[in-house]
Amino acid sequence: MKERTLKIFAVVMSVLLFLSVAFGVLMYYTDWGRDWSKFTSDSEEMSADGGLIIGEESGSISLMSAVIPKEEYETNGVPANAEMAYTVTATVTPSNDATNTGVAWSGQWVNASSAWASGKALSDYVTVTPSGDGYMESKTAVIACLQAFGEPVTMTVTCTDAPDKTSSFQLDYAAQPTGIELSFGDVECNIGGDTGVVVEINSYADISTVQGGKPNLTILTDDVYTVSPEFEVSYSLTGKKFMSYTASGYGVEGWYIFGTWLPSPDFKDEYADLSGYSVAEKGLYFGFKYMSDNLQLHTVGGGMGSLTARPASEHIPSEFIQRFTHAGESLIPEGESLTYTYGNDLEMLDLTVTLSNSYFNGSYSTTFYISGYTNTAVISNVSTDASDGILFVAD
Repeated sequence: MKERTLKIFAVVMSVLLFLSVAFGVLMYYTDWGRDWSKFTSDSEEMSADGGLIIGEESGSISLMSAVIPKEEYETNGVPANAEMAYTVTATVTPSNDATNTGVAWSGQWVNASSAWASGKALSDYVTVTPSGDGYMESKTAVIACLQAFGEPVTMTVTCTDAPDKTSSFQLDYAAQPTGIELSFGDVECNIGGDTGVVVEINSYADISTVQGGKPNLTILTDDVYTVSPEFEVSYSLTGKKFMSYTASGYGVEGWYIFGTWLPSPDFKDEYADLSGYSVAEKGLYFGFKYMSDNLQLHTVGGGMGSLTARPASEHIPSEFIQRFTHAGESLIPEGESLTYTYGNDLEMLDLTVTLSNSYFNGSYSTTFYISGYTNTAVISNVSTDASDGILFVAD
């Protein structure tokens, strides 16, 4: 009985040891569960950041493909001007080690007489280079894409000693963005540069008169491609500190900020986290009331070490006008005794637009700055004082 118990214990310990080793190996090869790419199915379409797409194989020869990093092009004999490249490995069954399992690789346009492919040599766009002439070396080839192509390619792998044993797969080229066009209402974004906006500084303005709107995005692509996958679009906003000022004494200073100012314990600005704001759904409207309510726009100011922050919708429009009109200047405002210096920092928001799919990932950006302002309000009532002839306009 004791001997049987020891055997059972030994078996259990062996199983536990095997499982622990297997788990350790699995975690090593998956970067502790973060990268399972080594275990993806061979039949899935392979993809990378580039236009070349290798489709599923069909036939009696098994194929496996892997992207070649650009830093390994020279090592793998990939032309330096290649846009992207793959290694494709063939496996012949039942005995891949047999000396009669060598293969040959060939490619052709799916429709060589199509309007795009007619008269074009495949080798100017796609090259296929086996690793060698031997039966084992021939089963690994490098497929390199030299430039975009507009007609699908059929690649065929044939067993040289058994020509009836073949596999084929299709190469496609995914449309690649060349840029974007983006607008918010009548605000046309200068992608890659600065975009000027006229801000509405009055909190009683009608939102319909404020510059901005929902995003109108156009993705620009090359004309040469065989498939055009959908892009996932995401927007991200980063607020800035802007329109600052200082005075010549008593520590007087102020600014606008998407965020607020912390009086303690670190005496610093805290920028708003705008990741929860959906530009795609809500758009952008460049009014102080809207930005105060939706993007945490605040005004900060004070002196003698006592600063306060309040929503920008509570600011005094005349103070904004003073700062904007005299941006970059130093002067003593009317009714003041101190010299005020107004900053030229008119940039408000950074916007980044990211496009992504299995074959592309890229970002485009612009910075919104204040190029002008309006100060209008919805008039709700008009009354007169007949006794002295003074006209009152009520907000």
